[in-house]
Amino acid sequence: MNFYEVLKKRRMRRHFIDTEIPDEVTQRIIWSISRAPSAGHTQGNRILVLKSRQSREDFWRCCQTANWPPRQEPSLRFASLLIVILENETAYRERYQLQDKGDVLRRNDGQFVAPYWTIDASFMAMIGQLCAIEEGLDYLFFGLHQGIDELFEAFSIPRQLKVTGVLAIGRSQNVNSGSALLREKVAVEEIIIGGRIH
Repeated sequence: MNFYEVLKKRRMRRHFIDTEIPDEVTQRIIWSISRAPSAGHTQGNRILVLKSRQSREDFWRCCQTANWPPRQEPSLRFASLLIVILENETAYRERYQLQDKGDVLRRNDGQFVAPYWTIDASFMAMIGQLCAIEEGLDYLFFGLHQGIDELFEAFSIPRQLKVTGVLAIGRSQNVNSGSALLREKVAVEEIIIGGRIH
């Protein structure tokens, strides 16, 4: 698929139906995520990949609420693959203390101008989304607001990691999201400061 066609198809879905993703497709998605940019070649971020029905059920036991996600199909609960994006701030801070990167922080009074660990985790999430489209699948990237301690306990996730969000992948019914009603996509001239290319 042409890259620009992939972008045209980029739209989040949340009404998944119960299907399976072939192992080779899962492996291609994971490989693609592993190729995401990493500031300073730190490569400190990680992913938790949940493909089996049991592991996905364990995830939802940790992170569901009384009314989210809905238990009836279609629902986010029926996504065939869950990839938890995990960022590692400590790894980046340690990397940027090394000799070849030390000047970066010294120039900025010891501070990062932006959280590189979150930026790189976001790259991982976006590459995963684009790969899902390439594979003819649907996806949703969502934040976790509950059950994180339980999730870390259930899957033995190291405590220095932090959840950036979760990428759900599978096949969905084409049900419009309420968010889509907010506004149309930003126009090209709006996204450029001043509306023009300098």
